[in-house]
Amino acid sequence: MKGKDDEKDWKNRIEKFITIFRRLHTAAKPEDKSPLPLLDMMRARFVIQSATVPGGKSLISVIDDPRSSSDDRLSPNKTASDWYFYHPARVLKSMGIQFRQNKTGSFSDIKFESHLLVRGVLTLPPVHIDASTKSLLLNLLAFESSCHNNSANNMQQGVVTSYMCFIDSLIDNAEDVMILRTQNVINNCLGNNQLVADLFNEIASNLVPNPHTYAKAKLGIQNHCNNKFKKWMAEGHHIHFRNLWTLLALFGSLLLIALTASQTYLAAM
Repeated sequence: MKGKDDEKDWKNRIEKFITIFRRLHTAAKPEDKSPLPLLDMMRARFVIQSATVPGGKSLISVIDDPRSSSDDRLSPNKTASDWYFYHPARVLKSMGIQFRQNKTGSFSDIKFESHLLVRGVLTLPPVHIDASTKSLLLNLLAFESSCHNNSANNMQQGVVTSYMCFIDSLIDNAEDVMILRTQNVINNCLGNNQLVADLFNEIASNLVPNPHTYAKAKLGIQNHCNNKFKKWMAEGHHIHFRNLWTLLALFGSLLLIALTASQTYLAAM
C-alpha cells in the first residue's frame, strides 16, 4: 500500500515539475493509470491531455479528419501537401490573419477561423523558448518516432513532428518570430528572435509531417488567402490604415470630396 502511495506521490511531483518548468496548463486526469516514462509524460502534456472533446472523440480527429469535410481537397486520396501553400507569419498578417494562443496548450489543438471582410484568426499552442527547448524538442521527436508512430489511428501519428513542421512554415526569420511574440504565441527567453527562427528551421529541416494533421486549419488558411476580395481588403487596410496619419489623410480626402460634391450640387440648384 505504501509503495502505491509513494508511486502516486512521485508521479504528482513530476507532473507539478513539468507544469511549472514548461509553463503548461494543469494536466487532465489520465485515462491510463499505468506508469509512464518521463518523456512519455512530457509528451502527454503537449499532445494527449487535451486531445479529446465532449463526446469522447479525439480532438485531432475532429479537427483534421479528411472525411469530416465535403470539400474534395480533404478526401482520403489527397493530403494537405497537395494543395496547401505555406506562408510565413508576416505574409499571413498582411492577409489580415491574426494569431492567438489556444487555451489547451496542446500541439493537437491548432485551428483557423475566417471572419467577415478581412480578419482571420489562427489559434496556436503557446510555446516557451529557453536554453533547454532544443534538447527537449529533439528528445520528444526521437521518442515519438520510436514509440508513437505505430498507432492504428493515422491522425494521431507524429503530432509533435507535424507541429514542428507547421510552426517552421510560419517562421522564416526574426520578423516572423516578433509577430508571434506580440501575439503571445511565443515566449522568447533567448532574447534574440533570430535564434528562435534558427532553432525551428534547423530542427524541422529533415522532418516529414503527417499529411493529414491540421488539414482543416490549412484548408481554411488557403481559402482565406485565395479569396480575392479579402486579399484586396487586406492590402488596402495594410496600405491606408497602417497609422493614424494615413487614416486621417484618407478621411480628410473623403470629406473634401463630399464637401465639393455638396457645393457643386447646391450651386447647380
